[in-house]
Amino acid sequence: MVTPFAVPLPIGSDNRPQPVDREFNVAVLQMASRIFPTGFDVGPDAPQSLEALRDHVAQTGRMLVYNWASDQTIFADPEVNWAFRAWHDWTHLQVDGAFTVDGEVKVAHRQITDLTKVYGPGSKTDRFARLIWAEVMGQVLYADNHGGDFPDDQRAFYAAYAALPDLAVSHSARF
Repeated sequence: MVTPFAVPLPIGSDNRPQPVDREFNVAVLQMASRIFPTGFDVGPDAPQSLEALRDHVAQTGRMLVYNWASDQTIFADPEVNWAFRAWHDWTHLQVDGAFTVDGEVKVAHRQITDLTKVYGPGSKTDRFARLIWAEVMGQVLYADNHGGDFPDDQRAFYAAYAALPDLAVSHSARF
């Protein structure tokens, strides 16, 4: 969806989407590799609640994240999106954050705190924090206003959210 209030996103010379922030992609991969040195699993049956996530990790010793909706993201790479999801879901376990708006606030704040511990405070970390907030809270608020449905085109959603967050998450917006 193209909206009149969206910020432009990077496109490569081959007309393929590029990451919104390459350094953020690197940071996400670094955080995931620190947490999951032997990797994590990706599939269609990922846990849908904190309790199910706890049970899955307790039974398998592995994180499992969804493989769907990963082709139109700010990362422009499904594997980076999955790494973000794995880090994000691990953080749910660390803060005991339910899969609710309040739980997501706790998780987003902790992810920002963890990145700051690794990268230190500064403009880069501030930029990363805004991306985490948009990726987590922006999409959660959108879903909260759309019957639990997350944006299909997360990339277009981010472009709109970066320009006018309140409008992007509103009932009238569709992505």
